[in-house]
Amino acid sequence: MTEQAVEIRKPQKRGVKTVRRVLDAAHILMADGGFDAVQLSHISKESGVSIGSLYHHFGSKEGIITRLVDEFNARAMTDLANLDLTGLPFEERLRRLLDLTCAQFRDNPELYRSMAERVKSTPNIWVPLRALRSAFEARMSDELSDGLRQHGVSDPKAAIHRMTQTVLGVLTHSVVFGSGPARPDDPLLEDQIYAIGYAVVLLPTP
Repeated sequence: MTEQAVEIRKPQKRGVKTVRRVLDAAHILMADGGFDAVQLSHISKESGVSIGSLYHHFGSKEGIITRLVDEFNARAMTDLANLDLTGLPFEERLRRLLDLTCAQFRDNPELYRSMAERVKSTPNIWVPLRALRSAFEARMSDELSDGLRQHGVSDPKAAIHRMTQTVLGVLTHSVVFGSGPARPDDPLLEDQIYAIGYAVVLLPTP
């Protein structure tokens, strides 16, 4: 390896570490009052990264939360793709898919709250999660359609869409408003969401 290659790689490596420090700091800070309450100066102090460097890597404060959302979405997509349901019965497949959804809300409540706060000023902030929802419904359809037909559901796609809307509505409401039948910090969250999802997906299609 030439000296020039070494010199090129060092800044790139430092840049990756800097970005990571900023994202981790922003994630910690927005847990208290949401992302809108966090100033660039707060992120700079928490991360140890200068304001100038923040602008260099992210362009703006908006660029930081956009990167957080994109990172969350990529991780969630990977988790969904890696979920192995081979050979499992219908009920267990449904349970594991819903458990994965619960984990996303349980582990990232501050991100969902911050996104809800910013949706009016930045409606595109939800675009990555719409793609995640579409991928989730597609996986549900692949894994559950045959079982739903065996349970007497004539239109599995419609049933899965209805259940997904219900479950995500309950979880989002609980995160944003701190109310509802299921809370992200409830140890019985997965049991409650499974009970709701199971009941809704097996309802007769209108």
